[in-house]
Amino acid sequence: MSTAEQASADRLLTLGDGIARELDRLTARLEDDAIDPDSALEELDTLTRELSAAVEELAEHRIDVLAEDDDEREVLRDAFEDADGGEYRSLRARRHALAPGTSPGLWRLSPVLWYSSWHQESGSALETHRSPSSGGGGVTGYSGGGFSGAGGSSRF
Repeated sequence: MSTAEQASADRLLTLGDGIARELDRLTARLEDDAIDPDSALEELDTLTRELSAAVEELAEHRIDVLAEDDDEREVLRDAFEDADGGEYRSLRARRHALAPGTSPGLWRLSPVLWYSSWHQESGSALETHRSPSSGGGGVTGYSGGGFSGAGGSSRF
C-alpha cells in the first residue's frame, strides 16, 4: 500500500470501529422504542454515507497507484461504480431492490464489501483495458507473430 492508501485504510478502520459502536447504540434505542424505524433508517443512511466516503477515498488512492494514465483511471472508476451498485440513486433504493428472503444481494449494503469486490475485480478490468482481445480490434505493438516498432514495450 502507498502511504496515502495506508492512511485512508487506517481512517476507515477507525471509522468502522466507531460505526460498529454506533450501530449497537442505534439497535438498543430501536429496541427500547426510543427511536422510530424511519429515524433509525435515516441514521443508518448517514452512517453508510460516512463509510462510503471513506471507502471512496481509499479507492481513489488505490486508483492512483494502479492507473498509468487518465484512461486507466476511468476504467478503474467505472469498475468501482459497477461494484458499488451505482445504478441505485440512494441507499434506501438499494435496500428496496433486494428481494425479500434472499441473501446474495446483501453485499450491496456495505461500502466495505463494495471496495473488496472492486479490489478483486479491478485487476481484471485493468488487464482487459491494457490487453484487449484480438477479436475485431488491432493491438498496438504486435503484428503477425512479432513486435513492430521500437522500444521495449511489455504490453502486447
